[in-house]
Amino acid sequence: MDFEGAMKRLEDIVNILQQGNLGLEESVNLFEEGIRLSNYCRDALVRARMRVNILMEENGLYKEVKYEGGNGEKLGF
Repeated sequence: MDFEGAMKRLEDIVNILQQGNLGLEESVNLFEEGIRLSNYCRDALVRARMRVNILMEENGLYKEVKYEGGNGEKLGF
């Protein structure tokens, strides 16, 4: 499953659980699936953030620098 698919399924699970029409066992099973998907998505985002490095040309050489977000956030990898 890719990130977008996991997010979509997670949204579906949240909507189903919010309707409150399920029994306890089915609700817990969906909750567990949601936790697994949430962990998967969090890990995918961390991996993506780690890949967000900028190649900058400096004296004819490219060097890799850490990404700094628009708000000055520095990612510490």
